[in-house]
Amino acid sequence: PPDSIPRAHTHQALPPSLLSSSSSSCGWLILQRHPTSPADGAAMDCLKSLIVILLAFMLLHSVQGQTSCPRTFNIFGEQRVYSVCQNLGAQAATLAWTYFPGNQRLQIAFSGTAPSLRGWVGWGLNPTDWGMVGSSVLVAFQASNGSNVLPYKLTAAAEGGDRLVCSPVDLEILEKSVDISGTQMRIFATLQLKPGQTSLNMVWNRGAEVVNFSPQPHSLLPQDLRGFNTIDVW
Repeated sequence: PPDSIPRAHTHQALPPSLLSSSSSSCGWLILQRHPTSPADGAAMDCLKSLIVILLAFMLLHSVQGQTSCPRTFNIFGEQRVYSVCQNLGAQAATLAWTYFPGNQRLQIAFSGTAPSLRGWVGWGLNPTDWGMVGSSVLVAFQASNGSNVLPYKLTAAAEGGDRLVCSPVDLEILEKSVDISGTQMRIFATLQLKPGQTSLNMVWNRGAEVVNFSPQPHSLLPQDLRGFNTIDVW
């Protein structure tokens, strides 16, 4: 039957009277601009000022975040610029490095803050696993002989409470030095990596005391239990 045949819908232009009204029976809504009072204008100006201040603060914070990871250091009179710097997160530590693919050498500058003037900071690599046990580390601290940066092997026995002593490590360390100013400590080192060894299991930590060149255990606070990560240096 004719009534069952779909009918084409056509759109007709709305008369001017409908266009000028604020609403119509077909559901159209046309917003009208109302004049604002002086109080509304002042509130809007205040809101704009707050937005500008907020954006400026966010920009300043972003710039500070970008410059808080130094790549340039003065190492005993020699200025060295590293290729990359990374904020490590835990303990506000940073690591800058340059990797030389031609000879598989890695230059690093680790920056950390000891909990006290008698404290230590350490950085190193775990060649076989992800975590502290089995890691070979360099530890910086002040002692009666001045500033030190010495190698230590983090064994299961040391984790169990045995005294940590300076020992041979699994890293081929070509050179190392340290810069200590108060509780701020920086470890510089050049390591010889193996061919293709560019993904590294890294560890770092800090402690409040060193006794007879033996770094004492670090605290068990959350920020002192997160010092490990994997980085790709190339």
